[in-house]
Amino acid sequence: MTHNVFKVTADPISCAMLISLAKDGINLGSIQIDTKEASQIAAIVLGSARDAYDSSGKPPPYSGKEEISLTAISPSGFGVGPGRKSGSAMLIFHFGDSALGIELPQSELQTFGQRLMTLAADEGSAQ
Repeated sequence: MTHNVFKVTADPISCAMLISLAKDGINLGSIQIDTKEASQIAAIVLGSARDAYDSSGKPPPYSGKEEISLTAISPSGFGVGPGRKSGSAMLIFHFGDSALGIELPQSELQTFGQRLMTLAADEGSAQ
């Protein structure tokens, strides 16, 4: 079975990252980027994954019909802002000096906000 691995090392002094792709233990290539560019790579990869899944005809992965694989990380900070499109807003996640925006239609924001409030209330009652 083929085993693909991304290796990333970051230098806090130069704010540079070395990203390498290995296949079966053999380095296929590396690129050095500024840490500010990390969100661009994340956005391209995640957008491509979304497009491929949307084109597959499968039900939405968040519908509860299929188990999802989740990778979790904590941001340096977060915020909200206006979306790029009319009728949308942006969730902004900061990872060091790189920021990733996730655009949501305003029509879904109320439901999203209610879910956040429910999580916050459940957290508060557990203390």
